[in-house]
Amino acid sequence: MKWKERIILTLLGALGGITIILLCEFHGHKSRGKLGGPGSGGVGADNSGNRLSNESSILAYIFPKKYSEGSQETFENLLGSSRLVAAKALKRQQGGKLSLRGSPLTVMTKGSVRALGSIIRDEFGDLERMLDPSKQEYLLREREEDDNPSIADVLEINLKSRANLSNFEKFQLLVRKQTLYTEEDGVVDHLLEDMLTQDLTRVEQKKGGTQFKLVVDFASTGQAILKPMRFPRDRETLPNHFYFSDFERHNAEIAAFHVDRVLGFRRAPPVVGRLLNISSEIYPLAEGYLLHTFFISPAGNICFHGKCSYYCDTSHAICGNPDILEVSLAALLPPQEAAPRKSWLHPWRRSYHKRHKAKWEIDEAYCDTVRSEPPYDRGRRLLDLIDMSILDFLIGNMDRHHYETFKMFGNYSFLVHLDHGRAFESQRWRNFSNSTKVPSF
Repeated sequence: MKWKERIILTLLGALGGITIILLCEFHGHKSRGKLGGPGSGGVGADNSGNRLSNESSILAYIFPKKYSEGSQETFENLLGSSRLVAAKALKRQQGGKLSLRGSPLTVMTKGSVRALGSIIRDEFGDLERMLDPSKQEYLLREREEDDNPSIADVLEINLKSRANLSNFEKFQLLVRKQTLYTEEDGVVDHLLEDMLTQDLTRVEQKKGGTQFKLVVDFASTGQAILKPMRFPRDRETLPNHFYFSDFERHNAEIAAFHVDRVLGFRRAPPVVGRLLNISSEIYPLAEGYLLHTFFISPAGNICFHGKCSYYCDTSHAICGNPDILEVSLAALLPPQEAAPRKSWLHPWRRSYHKRHKAKWEIDEAYCDTVRSEPPYDRGRRLLDLIDMSILDFLIGNMDRHHYETFKMFGNYSFLVHLDHGRAFESQRWRNFSNSTKVPSF
């Protein structure tokens, strides 16, 4: 006989032996009256003094370790799953119909209807214990504001022990995870006053960017970004000009800061307007290439133009009246060495091209794509982006191509609202009303 045939015969013999053992066990239980019989107090004994003896015997068969013969355990103490198993057993024994409708759960038999007890209702004791302050084993955070540390908290700097800090330093150290500043700190108003009144000690043209900007130092060692007035406030962007080919407006930075503050975002750096004397406050501090760009215009005004990608030449010079220049001063954020930031591409940025459109302008499924990818698929990032789009819509800013977050907060900080020089370019709602509000949909 081949070895395969031997294995098959062995398996068949084993199965036959197991079947015989199970049959003997079943007959042994039946002979001992576990399933009831004449005079045994089982299912067939309708005249028994114990109303639930039949059900108890069935449970003793189903759960032999938990229920002994003659147990007086009632169905009110059973779990829902145990009741259902017992009900099915009764149905098989008496040929009845199982009904799960209504409460309590019942089994309908040929001769009688036996109640299996009311369904146990969950009292949610675990939730009650969790909400009871006296039984809490951990702290529940009721509001997100509880998780709002400042840079000083992260760096473990005690501001109260450093009374000699300037308002610029306090502002930078009090930058928080969720806001750039808080009204409770009271530092911003003092900072605006300092930028409005303190003397300048140094000026230097800011590197990068497309238009002219200066980095200025104050007497208290604070720094700010200076944007000069290029044309009157009532001058609108020409209809045939693209959004990326116009001058930046110094007053747009000032107004955007106040709108951001009124909305309660508090994510735009503090900005103040100031009148400077070119002859006495800027020219004496100019150095290098910037110094060589100063000249006197045919109208007798003092002008300069610096060096940048756009509008930094004699035909686009910055001129005083005759030497008084209106500027905006925006407080600098903490230096990258102390509080590094990460720059992110705005998913709904413009194409910055006179013929090409951005992807979100031609792809109907673009919004779903953005929402399914990190970091916009979880957390507050997408909601913060919607806040930013609301601000851009209200101020008419179409020049939002990047945003920044603070790395020391795990890049889960608020989105810094920077660079609003191309806002408020028109007094009418034009194309920007359709482009800046796209993320909010």
